[in-house]
Amino acid sequence: PPWLRPADACPADVAAATAVAVDRWAGTCDVDLAGCLRRCEAREPTACYAAALHVQSGRRDVPLEDALFLRACALGVASACTNRAAAIQVREPDRPAGAACATRTFELACAQRDPWGCAMFGFNLAHGTGVETDRARALAVLPGACVDSEADPACQAARGLATMIESGQLDAP
Repeated sequence: PPWLRPADACPADVAAATAVAVDRWAGTCDVDLAGCLRRCEAREPTACYAAALHVQSGRRDVPLEDALFLRACALGVASACTNRAAAIQVREPDRPAGAACATRTFELACAQRDPWGCAMFGFNLAHGTGVETDRARALAVLPGACVDSEADPACQAARGLATMIESGQLDAP
């Protein structure tokens, strides 16, 4: 849609200063994507995030997915910032300063209590992706991935990474 800006900005540079709660988003765009897009155009954060997740699940329109995640990020959805930054890191490896952008975004999302933001920030710290390697700091931020639940996949990933750091497995050649 013409009201969506291209998703070329770094999410950390457009993110809202404070995160908003996103409730009851799962599946809300499955039946009425057009309605979700209208609500997103009207600056409703949950609608933008739900629409991005819906588009992502179909793997049909990556530019639209990226733009929706970026808009939701700008409207205060920390998880949307994380998702857009992860896409930059994974799908745009040659983007100038892309890894640093992703890491700055993960740090911001972690500060806003996004579990995957903390897991990804810890990963980048542990591996020196977009930032200098700092495994002690990685260990300090990884528990933030468990704020919602010990069963959360972000928490499980963070715990696995913490175990690898503590056992010295990342230090091996």
